[in-house]
Amino acid sequence: MNIDLHLSDTVDVVVDKKIEITISPRWMFDGRKVILGPYHTADEHEKHVSQTTGSMEWLWSDTDEIRFAKTTLALQSMMLNVPDASLAQTEILAIWQKAPINDGSLQLRQAQDFQIEPTRWRWMDQNSEVLTCFLPRALDDAKQRLRLRLAQDIEILFADTYYCGWSLHHTARYIVDAWEEPSGYDVDDKTTKLIYDYLSLVTDPYIEKMEDQDEVILQKLLDLSERTEVTVQPH
Repeated sequence: MNIDLHLSDTVDVVVDKKIEITISPRWMFDGRKVILGPYHTADEHEKHVSQTTGSMEWLWSDTDEIRFAKTTLALQSMMLNVPDASLAQTEILAIWQKAPINDGSLQLRQAQDFQIEPTRWRWMDQNSEVLTCFLPRALDDAKQRLRLRLAQDIEILFADTYYCGWSLHHTARYIVDAWEEPSGYDVDDKTTKLIYDYLSLVTDPYIEKMEDQDEVILQKLLDLSERTEVTVQPH
């Protein structure tokens, strides 16, 4: 039985359990983007966008990128922005963690170009195991919640059939500098703690305080930088 879903009020998709995405996600840490796609350079990415249809950044928009094949309309790639703001209403997390998981991919109902609003808040557990990013709809009192696992360790979330966010699991395995493939290896506890502390510090409202040269925040940044240098030193 087909599962009908919506990426927005004007974009309809259906879950296709026959499509298997075998590529690994990538977390472009400095660029604050999570990527699931076949490209490994900026030029390859540009070519990929030109050969597909769907949502993409346009001019000054911060639209999340979700691309589909022009012929089969099957999902081909995603480039998702990691928001600056952290989620305050953490009680919603337990509800989403209990939501059913379906394996499969997406297929557009019809070829179209569109824009997808980027998520507004992020959350990460203290062990840096899961990064989840939410749209406001994810916080509503939904009757149905669905986690669709597109590929290894990456899910997109739907509330009452509407797209409302995404999750990346085992986050440290997928951190990359730029376009390269991730190592896929687990990292030590010190590194995962650094990831969590960085995201806890470099977030709203602290970003504004950094811009205002707040001494307390700047000192915390210096302390984090020193810990990072010690952690990454070769043994």
